[in-house]
Amino acid sequence: KAKTMILDLADMFSYSINVSNSNFNKVIDSVGLVNKYLKIEQTRFGDRLEYECFIDEEAKSYLVPRFLIQPLIENAVKHGIDRVKKGKIKLRVTKRKNRLNISVLDNGPEFPNKLVEGYGSQNIKHKLELLYKGKYKIQYLNKPEKMVRITIINPFIEEPKKFINWIDR
Repeated sequence: KAKTMILDLADMFSYSINVSNSNFNKVIDSVGLVNKYLKIEQTRFGDRLEYECFIDEEAKSYLVPRFLIQPLIENAVKHGIDRVKKGKIKLRVTKRKNRLNISVLDNGPEFPNKLVEGYGSQNIKHKLELLYKGKYKIQYLNKPEKMVRITIINPFIEEPKKFINWIDR
């Protein structure tokens, strides 16, 4: 278990240093990072954590900002799973017409009526606004299931040239 966890941590570190110097990656690669993160958390929680990931075949090759999905999962663990006896997390990424939907569901406590966004949520919101300029929606839902859903309108299939190295400008 320790060896597997160290290898997963190394892969996560490798991803975080962004050798490709890209602001985006494919949905399938983001979900790969999520799987590594959840395997590490499963080592921590043991049988207390179950998870599943579903990705539409059509959605796999679309681009999403780096570290968009993983912080959603991290919040589900921190604010949901950590507070229940047996936690369940589901990640769904679907493509419908001109929309990419990313949903993270968990069985932790419901979102409060007045949600206070932490660093991760604020970072996601700022990133989406910068890259998609209002062509996105973030929803925190308690019904019919507790979930965070991000909808991106007209998602990118290739990295827009205007965003390459946008941090350096």
